[in-house]
Amino acid sequence: MGPGGERPRHTAMREVNLSAIDLNLLVVFEAILAEQSVSGAARRVHLTQSAVSHALGRLRHLVGDPLFLRTPQGMVPTAHAQAIAPRIRNALGEIQQALYPEDSFDPAQSTDRFRIGMTDYMAYILMPELAARLERSAPGIVVTVIPLHARACVGRIEDGEIDLFVGNPPVDPPQHLASLAIFGEDHVCVARAGHPAFPLPLSRKAFLARRHLNVAPSGEPGYVDRELGLHGVSRDIAMTVGSFLLVPALLDRSDLIAVLPARLALRLAAPYALQLSPLPFALRQSPIALTWHRRFDKDPGLLWLCREIVDLCGDGVSP
Repeated sequence: MGPGGERPRHTAMREVNLSAIDLNLLVVFEAILAEQSVSGAARRVHLTQSAVSHALGRLRHLVGDPLFLRTPQGMVPTAHAQAIAPRIRNALGEIQQALYPEDSFDPAQSTDRFRIGMTDYMAYILMPELAARLERSAPGIVVTVIPLHARACVGRIEDGEIDLFVGNPPVDPPQHLASLAIFGEDHVCVARAGHPAFPLPLSRKAFLARRHLNVAPSGEPGYVDRELGLHGVSRDIAMTVGSFLLVPALLDRSDLIAVLPARLALRLAAPYALQLSPLPFALRQSPIALTWHRRFDKDPGLLWLCREIVDLCGDGVSP
């Protein structure tokens, strides 16, 4: 679907002389789509702005569509550009895999760019350690972290907007997505220092008697409340926010309690003077996984990045 819900415009199939097409035009197309500016695309593909503008002009003539419209918000793709973008990304990915087998990847020399989707919670516990590793072993690699929750990751992966998602794996994913479990996350109760219900471990009765601060990045009931529902109970939720990192400031000024992933709670406890208590319910661990499109199953750069994250989750990201 294009902006406003209209269907993207499709042109009729026609025979194309591939020998007359410069594949660099497709690289420029993908760069403009990602950067939403000619200058940003030029930096991304190491060309001058005039070269990128010239390439865009050739591509517009080739497909018979303006492809991008200049607006105050940047270069916005047309409906036709949105329609062809996933196929172009797939084609470029296949070409890269064919030309650069895994054993040719050298992280120390690579200038690859990776777009990783994750919640602010995962970014907080993962990115500091990953940034340190990249600075040491892959200083030329560029990583963009895109705030994203699990329910939205499938479409973003399919459209090529992200290369990898780190977080709860999607429910009933399509067969063309792959996931690798990296750890299971426990949860704990969290409150401000001096909270009247702490420091004793909360009982079931005390847990249900308190008003709660809920974190729901997707805006809908999350894993904790679904699990509590299996016990036939529900929390008294006084406030819902979309960011895990708002929790310390909100708890500091109230008697609300919250349920947080254990790894995050342990990292926030000391700097924000939070008190922790085990949950009075036996909740299953929340699965955390890497999810990507199977067209990148043999992509050497993405495979290397996945291994780095798996190593971290068995080391620096442990509680």
